[in-house]
Amino acid sequence: MPNRRDRTVAVAVALGLLLTGVALAAVLAQRGERLAATNSLVEISGAAVPIAPGAARCALQTVPEGAASVRIYAGTFGRPGGPVAVSVAHAGRIVTGGRVAGGYPDDSALVIPLRRETAKWPSARVCVRNLGRRPLRFAGNRTPVGAASAERDDIRTDWLLPGRPSWAGLAGRIAERFAAAKPRFFGAWTLWALAAGLALLWATAIALVARRWPWRAACVACAAVAFANGAIWALVTPPLQVPDEGAHFGYVQYVAERGELPRESAPGAPGSNELNAAAAAIPFTVEGRPTWFREDLRAFHDAAGQLDRRPPANGLTAANHPPLYYVLQLAPYAAARSAGFFDRLLLMRLLSCVLAALAVACVFLFVRELLPGHAWGAPVGALAATFQPVFGFMSGGVNNDNLTFALAALLFYLVARALRRGVTAPLAVATALTAAAGMLTKTSFAGLLPGVAVAGLVAIGRLPAERRRRALAIAAGGALAFAVPVAVWLVANQAVFDRPGGTTTGNLTDSSVTARTSLAGHLSYVWQAFLPALPGMQEFRALGGAFPLWDTYVQGFVGRFGWWHFGFPLRVSQLGLGVYVAIVALASAGALRARAAIRGRWPEVLVYAAMAVGYLVLIELAAYRHQALHHAAFEQARYLLPLLALYGAVVAVAATTGGRRGPALGAFLVVLALAHSLFAMLLVVGHYYA
Repeated sequence: MPNRRDRTVAVAVALGLLLTGVALAAVLAQRGERLAATNSLVEISGAAVPIAPGAARCALQTVPEGAASVRIYAGTFGRPGGPVAVSVAHAGRIVTGGRVAGGYPDDSALVIPLRRETAKWPSARVCVRNLGRRPLRFAGNRTPVGAASAERDDIRTDWLLPGRPSWAGLAGRIAERFAAAKPRFFGAWTLWALAAGLALLWATAIALVARRWPWRAACVACAAVAFANGAIWALVTPPLQVPDEGAHFGYVQYVAERGELPRESAPGAPGSNELNAAAAAIPFTVEGRPTWFREDLRAFHDAAGQLDRRPPANGLTAANHPPLYYVLQLAPYAAARSAGFFDRLLLMRLLSCVLAALAVACVFLFVRELLPGHAWGAPVGALAATFQPVFGFMSGGVNNDNLTFALAALLFYLVARALRRGVTAPLAVATALTAAAGMLTKTSFAGLLPGVAVAGLVAIGRLPAERRRRALAIAAGGALAFAVPVAVWLVANQAVFDRPGGTTTGNLTDSSVTARTSLAGHLSYVWQAFLPALPGMQEFRALGGAFPLWDTYVQGFVGRFGWWHFGFPLRVSQLGLGVYVAIVALASAGALRARAAIRGRWPEVLVYAAMAVGYLVLIELAAYRHQALHHAAFEQARYLLPLLALYGAVVAVAATTGGRRGPALGAFLVVLALAHSLFAMLLVVGHYYA
């Protein structure tokens, strides 16, 4: 017989699923213009392609099957635009075309109906003709933003399906497109298999919060759910669409094929012939939309065995990172050495999923240490972290951030264990080695270390006087265990691997950067990252009037994907902010409610605050120095994810506000996290495949 707790949890889960189902039905029923294909390689063209009155601009491209109209983007120099015609010729004859009348304003998206729906015409000649009396300009296909000229560019053309199909109406076409740029054995069945796997994943996650599990089994199950969630994201996200994935793959390939570490970072440096060919063949672009022509990949698949995998002997974009993550990735790379590029990339992505599982297991253990009287809180916090969309998205890609997330979560757990159970020699060594591994993965890990030092002082200060000397000796041994591998790496970086010292800090400590910065500038930038500027503060071109706390961190954390060029609409970000504020308010109320129990634990709060603040300040100091050198923004929402353990803990503490109904509130919050992740996946599927 279910008890009262089980019934309230079931009601909370049912309510969450009902709300999710209603929202999902509304999303799937939405209708709108849908692409059949596009030649676009950019989201926003820079300089425009000019066409004089009476002249035409033609280019060869593959025209998709089933398009009923074509969209081009016209500029009129501030005057009403004249008539424009588009024609499509194949095998020497015009097969379709259309025109639009004049009178449209500047910077218009012109949707031109075609006389007949298109067939599949490879190498069709598409011409745009200016029929008016004034010059026009059109958005280019590959012109970068800010380019001075687009004289040799093609005109961007988007081919649109007839009517306004819904998601449901496009399901079959999406499934076909979904198999593009994946291992050869993948087909349209892949999307349906993932949907079934996602349903099983949801059932497992709900079971973890709806029933009482032994804590070890629950921890392993949460980790397994995190691995599966990352694997689904690895298949949903097209290759090289996770930030800097090509650079990180190139680093691994450099080590594997050349047997040495890459040297000085050189943004824009070429990778191997294989990596360059893959980037050119993949029908998805950093900023633009896909072509979806799977036959474009056949030549790449067929030539995969003959392409040179040995990168040039020069710097890579990611060369300034320490090597630990890339050394780990040598195992899947070597295991799939005889396979194609997409097979190796997928296997390497799955290693990142393993690291995501480790991170979530550590979040589970961390929350369990924080809330020993609420056994149900650990799976709630761990699953909230698992289904945070940006974490899931990053988990499915090749990026050294994934090892950073796992090591940071492990560090939070070890610190919590030391604060709760005391300092022991094994624990001190484990903490030191975790911190050292973090420094050998990404040097921004250093931001967590001042908080760890505070934790050591707090843990030792709690001991009786007669035990402090031994604890200090243990702490000194731990510091040595941290310092030795880090020092060995710093020496080897220059003396053995012949890498400039600046690679350790991303060249942000070079004199060329230091000369452009100041103490006041550092303080002003850090302040403006989280709070509005005060009168007299320096203005920063990189910020451009933006407010990073909202524009980058809140909106990005709600969900921004690809190379951070698309995300949820503003109203969804505003809703997400409301939910996060409510969770923080509930967590504050929960802490206030349990103030008697936590009265003696305030130093722990200080430690976790020191770790979080130290890390965020270091990120913003690096951002200031980066903008001083490059005049470009640095911050991204993924930089918050080393604090994933705190995020899971806040959600779990928020659920305790429910008192006896805490498990039910926690279950409801987990269902909200599941829904958040689902709609993020739909957003990514819609961007790349719909």
